[in-house]
Amino acid sequence: MEIKNAETYKQLEKELSIIPEPGTGSDHGKLNREKREIFQNYRVTNAREVKQLTETMKQKVQAKAQKIRRYEKRKPSLVKIRCLRKTQNTTIETWA
Repeated sequence: MEIKNAETYKQLEKELSIIPEPGTGSDHGKLNREKREIFQNYRVTNAREVKQLTETMKQKVQAKAQKIRRYEKRKPSLVKIRCLRKTQNTTIETWA
């Protein structure tokens, strides 16, 4: 779960950083191509939708970051629970 959220978080951050770049001129060919792909993925057609997309993506990035923080906070207790379950299973197996 942690890796999936982290990858999604990084992808959203990357897309968010590409959108506001001006990217005009021949020296920004790759940037323009990436921006076009992002706009196609999110079906953006005008400037108002770009602003809305930017705000939406910022919220998604913040939500993913918060989700990762919550997971990191719970992680020690989850590890303890897994360890306890493993020891319970091994003790049950030895009794059987």
